[in-house]
Amino acid sequence: MASSRRGIGLAGLTNASISSDQYAKHGAALRNTHAEALSNQLSVFQAALHNFSLTHAKDIRSNPTFRAEFARMCNAIGVDPLAGSNVQRGGRGSGKDGSVWAKMLGSSVNDFYFELAVRVVEVCRETRAENGGMVALAEVQKRVTKGRKGIVGGGMDATEDDILRALESLEPLGGMFTVQTLGGSKFIRSVPKELNKDQSTVLEVIQVLGYVTVSMLRDNLGWERARSIAVIDDLVVDSLVWVDSQAEETEFWSPARKHRKLDSRRIDIAPRYILDHYENLPEITIFQHGEHNQASSTFDASGSSDIRPDHEEDAGLLAADGGPPESRAGAYYKRAFEHLFPDMPVPGEIGVGCCAQFAATAETIYRRPKEDYMRYRQWLPETNLDDHLSGRILEYSWQIIFGKDAVYCPDARTCYCDVYGLCDLPCEDDGACSSQYELPGSAVFPADWPQRDWEGEIRNVTELREIQEMDYRPKELRVN
Repeated sequence: MASSRRGIGLAGLTNASISSDQYAKHGAALRNTHAEALSNQLSVFQAALHNFSLTHAKDIRSNPTFRAEFARMCNAIGVDPLAGSNVQRGGRGSGKDGSVWAKMLGSSVNDFYFELAVRVVEVCRETRAENGGMVALAEVQKRVTKGRKGIVGGGMDATEDDILRALESLEPLGGMFTVQTLGGSKFIRSVPKELNKDQSTVLEVIQVLGYVTVSMLRDNLGWERARSIAVIDDLVVDSLVWVDSQAEETEFWSPARKHRKLDSRRIDIAPRYILDHYENLPEITIFQHGEHNQASSTFDASGSSDIRPDHEEDAGLLAADGGPPESRAGAYYKRAFEHLFPDMPVPGEIGVGCCAQFAATAETIYRRPKEDYMRYRQWLPETNLDDHLSGRILEYSWQIIFGKDAVYCPDARTCYCDVYGLCDLPCEDDGACSSQYELPGSAVFPADWPQRDWEGEIRNVTELREIQEMDYRPKELRVN
């Protein structure tokens, strides 16, 4: 029986090979055509860019913003403005053409970037003893713009973008200068040492408040004490943190951040206390000034035990005293409010009791995440406003932070009823319940207070205290 062969014969193999070669040649032709079209298109773009650079050469040299936009245009079509070109027309290498900047605009712009790179190196060396070789990009830009000390007109009009481009020219140095991002800010690292993961994490934490403690690392990151101490010790050895051993717990601060000594009498205490004790807040926290002879010190020892944080209408936040809604949201407050409360509209009117004194329950404080209090605390040293203005702005924000209306000004009668449960006090007007409180006429008590009143008249302090304490007794035990 004759058998039939299955499969392809020699002629079929020959035809398949011919077809494969034809497809390959056709594909190569298409690729060449496509590459040639792209090359022509790129040449047109580069020619247009060259003409643009010649027309606007002066602006590119002198205007940092214009220069940055031109560099972005170059990058968009694959042209590195700082890269050297070693190819002449015709494809022969010479190494004499220089960078795109030099070819298009002359050597002055090219020299600008190399001079800027030199200044960046100088700034990194000048500040290394302060920051361990980790300097903020913004600080470098500030120093470069300001110029060398003692040299008039020595500053360079350079942006942060210019500095980053200048750093690219230092790549032949073998990675001696690198850019790292920590907490959303860029830093220039000028020592040839890599940060490990733990060190980077700690430096990112420091960018939030400006400092960190061992207990903060343990509470927020869940690290063991030994691990926290080991990481911080390494950062101290490398001079990447400053040590404040005078604090209640040793604090480690970033030298790369802008620091300013705050007026700790008022503006910094409340947010800092909340952050330090966020994981273990007491049921009620009372915020008031520590000076005894200060009119703004409203809560007293005798009444603190009678505070009622669970009042139905004012649950969670108790005002120390009332105040008229007389402070309008001006320009400073508007900008600050938009930063402190980015998701809220700016109110047209602000009103709250004087002097940032209040009692808040832990439940109320926990209604905001810890990150919010970090933002409030971080704003204080970073704002350009002086402590008086920034403190006043935060003072007029606590009622909003704790969920009250922008205007929260209960009168004296309401305050004493809500805060202490003294709802039957004789109160002459909105600002006075004479047996307990009168709206002070000054922020500081008169000399010899309380033996002398506001008019300087001598009075019986023992009798005044007996009257004040009488209000806290049950009605049946009061003596008229």
